Order: sequence, then structure tokens, then C-alpha cells
Amino acid sequence: DSQGVPVIPGGKTCRFILTQHEDNTREFSAERFVAELVDTKIFPSTYSQARHIHLSTSLPQNYIAWIEFLSDKTRATISADAFETFALQYPQESILALNMSSLIFINEAEANILEQHGTLRTDIPWVLKKGAGGASYLDGTKEINIKANKIDAIETTGAGDVLAGAFLALLSNGFETE
Repeated sequence: DSQGVPVIPGGKTCRFILTQHEDNTREFSAERFVAELVDTKIFPSTYSQARHIHLSTSLPQNYIAWIEFLSDKTRATISADAFETFALQYPQESILALNMSSLIFINEAEANILEQHGTLRTDIPWVLKKGAGGASYLDGTKEINIKANKIDAIETTGAGDVLAGAFLALLSNGFETE
């Protein structure tokens, strides 16, 4: 479904450049072009009926703009995914954006970075991504731990997005976290 994805004549598509090293460290840069802008006019009205809206890999400033826009347009769960580079570059904005969401996806490194700059809400659910250690769903005093299958990972880019997509698809299809 490509509703809400406009073609901007002469506009350039966002380009992420991610170099992953053998020790699993990464270097990141981006040419954002049209993705630099938040255009709330492109939000299709049919999306207001969605149960879940997920914001992934975008500037935390963009998350904030989208969450402010969506807060009175939908009753959906709005989830936001932290991104390590942005946590380092924009820690306060990252904390604000995540705290404005109703479900946080975050890995341990991102949580540690942001913990040095402020407090993330603990009264909303988290999906804590642990790489080879699996993931944990945290909601108040409830914790559900899921182990990861052992694999020889060649490239982990997008793994968190896949986890978020799978988790939200399960929720959309009636999976209960209780």
C-alpha cells in the first residue's frame, strides 16, 4: 500500500549509508533530501483507523512532529524505534519523542546512551532488543523474554525493523502480551 507516499517532482529520495564492521560496530551517514521534511498533508485519512502506527529510523524531531499530528487524528498505538546514531546526536529529542509514544522499541546500547541524558518513561511498554540475546517485552512489572535462534549473522541492518513489524503484526492479529 503506497497511500501517503507522494512523488515530489525533482525531489531526491533519502539515502542512508551504513557501514557495518566485523565487530558489529557501525558508521552511519544520511542524505535526507525529501525525508528531511514532515508533511502531515500526506497522511491518508484511511490510516486513522489503524490499530498501530510505527515510526522507524527517522530524526527524533520528525517523530515529535508526527506524534503531535497523530495524537488527535487516531486512537492507534503509536510506536517509535530508537536509533543509536540519533540517540548520540539528539539525545534530548530522542527521549522526548520516545516518551511521547505509546510503545518504545529500543536496544540496550540506545537505552544506555539515553539514560545518561534523561529518563525514559517506564509506564508504557518497551520492546528491548538484545541482538543475539533475543528481545524482552517490558510492561510495568511484566517481562516476557524471547530467545533468539543462534545464527551466523552476516548483516544486521533492518533486524530491529523486522522485529517491530513482526511484533506489531502479531498484536494486530490478536496476540496478547498477557
